[in-house]
Amino acid sequence: MKNLSKKLFVLLEIGILTMAIFCGCAQNESADKDSHTSDISTQEDETGNSVNSDETGNTGKISLVESTVDIDEIDEVSFYVQSADSDGAAIAMGNSADSQLMYGNSYSLEQEIDGIWYEVQTVKDLAFTEEAYWVATGEETTLEINWEEFYEELESGNYRIVKDFNFEAESGGNETFYLAAEFTL
Repeated sequence: MKNLSKKLFVLLEIGILTMAIFCGCAQNESADKDSHTSDISTQEDETGNSVNSDETGNTGKISLVESTVDIDEIDEVSFYVQSADSDGAAIAMGNSADSQLMYGNSYSLEQEIDGIWYEVQTVKDLAFTEEAYWVATGEETTLEINWEEFYEELESGNYRIVKDFNFEAESGGNETFYLAAEFTL
């Protein structure tokens, strides 16, 4: 019986130590996030919704998640915004590569704050159909994007549209890369 209570006591000590370690790690992660975004504060607007504000007072609907997309530079592909407003944009895509350029409907919006790109928070989940479109060698096409259904009205600031593209790889399959087209509202 003495052996059993000694084992239970040791197990209890291990459990308490484990909880202390996990709680300490969670607090450190929280502190890291706070220090990473210290110049951005969250306040409530008149309807009780959270609104983020940077040190200049600009508010934006950003999720405070720094972009993790690696933007590529592909000399054979041009990708730029022809026109944009708070509800959508017209983007142009040109292809001067030896193979066809493939793209789909998916995109994301990011906002630049103090030189760092952040994902713009959506008001509802984005869902895209999986059509594939092609831009032939030497061609350019324009795509109209209307984001008012997925994003709140964008306020003044620097933004970029991020899209994934594909070239057919020499070994078969596709070579995927990401491009960004910047614009200012």
